[in-house]
Amino acid sequence: QWVKSALDNEQWEAVKRAALAALAEELPRVKPSPFKGHAVEALATVYTLTDSHVGMLAWGEETGEDWDLKIAEATLVGCFEQMVLASPPAAVGFVNQLGDYLHYDSAISPVTPTNQHVLDADGRMPKMVRTAIRVLRRVVDLALQKHERVVLLLAEGNHDIAGSVWLRAMFSALYEAEPRVTVIDSEMPYYAYQHGRTMLAFHHGHLK
Repeated sequence: QWVKSALDNEQWEAVKRAALAALAEELPRVKPSPFKGHAVEALATVYTLTDSHVGMLAWGEETGEDWDLKIAEATLVGCFEQMVLASPPAAVGFVNQLGDYLHYDSAISPVTPTNQHVLDADGRMPKMVRTAIRVLRRVVDLALQKHERVVLLLAEGNHDIAGSVWLRAMFSALYEAEPRVTVIDSEMPYYAYQHGRTMLAFHHGHLK
């Protein structure tokens, strides 16, 4: 009789983190860029993106509105461009991605991680991953043009528990050499950031 061994959740999370750290070692780093604008040190601008569900597929005749990878990319990038353009020249730009950025986690089938609910997905997981990374890169680049310092929060959601882990590992490595970018690399589902006398508290889908 062959009994297959199993890893408990804590061991499995440790294995995933180790694998992601190893992969991130080979990732090219973004070079530092000087800030050429004017910044007001007392100000911080919070840009909140939540429940974007990049990778979801919706048919307008059934749901009222279409949604797919192309629409998600155009909508999120276009929205962020307008927000950055309209924001004051704050010293800090806080990119506040509050979870469910990705529609699903599995490379085998589009289901929710916990309850295995079947989801409508636009194409394969690699397409979703490429689009999601491209959008976030564009968002951070736009924030760097506007603000002296950028803080990036990539919170976990119930649709992207694993996705949030590798996104944090990837973007922490990607901007490791750029002192103007800080990635909040925390496994906790609750987050806090203080700028001056103002304290911001975050958890999935909410800002206080």
